[in-house]
Amino acid sequence: MLEIENRGLEEELFNAITEHNLQAPFYIMLGLKPTGLGKGWARYALTLNHQHCNAQGKPHGGVIATMADTAMGNALATVGIRPLTAEFTLHLIHSPSVGAQVVVEAEVVSLGSRLGFTRATVTCEGRIVATAQGCFVNNGPVSP
Repeated sequence: MLEIENRGLEEELFNAITEHNLQAPFYIMLGLKPTGLGKGWARYALTLNHQHCNAQGKPHGGVIATMADTAMGNALATVGIRPLTAEFTLHLIHSPSVGAQVVVEAEVVSLGSRLGFTRATVTCEGRIVATAQGCFVNNGPVSP
């Protein structure tokens, strides 16, 4: 059973976000899993394998981008809104190795009535792989 840290979220919201993530076909295909959720914060992990690689045999930047986008969107979900990505910036810094576990942590930086702003850091074995910032549209409340 996957252990997901709950940093003080109301149980119904925590369970709704967790269930949506564990049942998402794209996340299942990638092997992307939530490992922690708290108010305005989310952490996800993925173990890289050869299916995540580009033609050069290196993990594809799109996998790292997906991790950051997912964590940032779910950091916003933890404050009760259903986000839609409006703008996303990713800075790739280091290429992790196949077989390594990559972790992303995201947090809400600012939240208005229509827009939420986030940032994320992707790490692997203590080294920064990427940083990201995002702007998301509030698409209504998270529903169980």
